Amino acid sequence: MNYIENRSNKFQTKKISLRDRFRWFFRGIKMLPIIIMIITMMWSAKYLFIKFNTPINNVSVIGVFSNIEKKEIENLIIPLVSDEEILTIDLVEIASLLETHPWIEKSFIRRKWPSGIEVRVIEEVPLARWGDKNFLNSRGEILEINNSNLGHLPLLKGVKNSERLLMKTYREIVLLLQPANLKIIELRYDDRGIWRLALSNGLEILIGRDHIVEKIRRFLIIWMATLKNNSSDVDSVDIRYDNGIAVRWK
Repeated sequence: MNYIENRSNKFQTKKISLRDRFRWFFRGIKMLPIIIMIITMMWSAKYLFIKFNTPINNVSVIGVFSNIEKKEIENLIIPLVSDEEILTIDLVEIASLLETHPWIEKSFIRRKWPSGIEVRVIEEVPLARWGDKNFLNSRGEILEINNSNLGHLPLLKGVKNSERLLMKTYREIVLLLQPANLKIIELRYDDRGIWRLALSNGLEILIGRDHIVEKIRRFLIIWMATLKNNSSDVDSVDIRYDNGIAVRWK
């Protein structure tokens, strides 16, 4: 009796194992269309990549240019893309390389199908001269550029690494002086921390070390009330004081 039961159990075990094999076989058949689809998609992607990854043979440059020629930018770009293909070119790297040019503030590059790129350039705008030969942009960054046509810009002079502070202060003072139609031609910041200002009407202003905005506002009140009508007789103004100003007459 025990012998018959053992044979029955053995046969049942083999029967279950065979059923599992068939189950996996049919599962594989069901997966076959998915596998074929994946292979087809991979092949199609490779085919499309090869088909559309064409060499770059057209570069267009757009932007508003005052201090740099469009042709100069094109001449900078062409060597960078001459051996590149449209799908594999690193646009971020090309833009970064362009922005090392002293006249280029920012560049944006996009693919232009089927075989070109479009480059949009934002030109640097110098707001002031810095020292004897350089310029500053609106962020107080030094522009090492040569341009004899920019001699009309105001001159900023200061100690080393003070260019950002000077530009920030310059822009604040410009806004304060605009309603009075007064224009800055020179702003200085010396190694003692003293600020000096020269205006286009020949007036020189000694500001001092601190509270610049408050002092300029106080000066403007007095200027509009009394000094403006006698401006041709005023040589310089000392506004370092807390409660008033000192005027030197010609």
